[in-house]
Amino acid sequence: VFLFDEPLSNLDASLRVQTRLEIAKLHQDLQTTIVYVTHDQVEAMTLADKIVVLRDGRVEQVGAPLDIYHGPVNLFVAGFIGSPKMNFILAKVIAVSEKGAEIRFASGDTIILDKKVSEDIVGKTVTVGIRPEHFIWDDETQSCQITTTIEVTEHLGDISYLYTKQSDNTPVVVSMAGTSKYQIGEKITVSAEKENIHLFAEDGNVIC
Repeated sequence: VFLFDEPLSNLDASLRVQTRLEIAKLHQDLQTTIVYVTHDQVEAMTLADKIVVLRDGRVEQVGAPLDIYHGPVNLFVAGFIGSPKMNFILAKVIAVSEKGAEIRFASGDTIILDKKVSEDIVGKTVTVGIRPEHFIWDDETQSCQITTTIEVTEHLGDISYLYTKQSDNTPVVVSMAGTSKYQIGEKITVSAEKENIHLFAEDGNVIC
């Protein structure tokens, strides 16, 4: 068994990528167990067959990288895996029916989450989790629309990140194609992919 304790932390960006690839090749060649300690979620996602997410010495979740990415068990794991991290938006459950849960944000936006949830959460405050890359553009047919205002833009070439705020000052990061052009101060309406919306209870644990 080999133990790597944050081996890339002091390397510059390009050397870090190169060394990460060398470690991945080394693992394939040796076929030996490697325990790799890191605070860098990119290293964890790209190198691991299995991730153990720790907080204060306690195991929060264990699983394959994509399983943890798509199915975090609580707010801590959801915020740790993914860059930029998942958006967390406080909301209140207005009603639960056969169509799903009707959820209202503090900004006034309302969405219908078509997932089965208990009627016990009606009237309770929840946290809606949406990753920046799980927003849809130019789709008015969706029932999960959010209106927000652009404050800062980051253009990285193939992709751009819009750092926005809702009317109640809740920050929302939106990922979009790098060729698209939006202006600071512009108000935008985006929809969220229903299957990729996460719902967390007041204690931080996942509801669905």
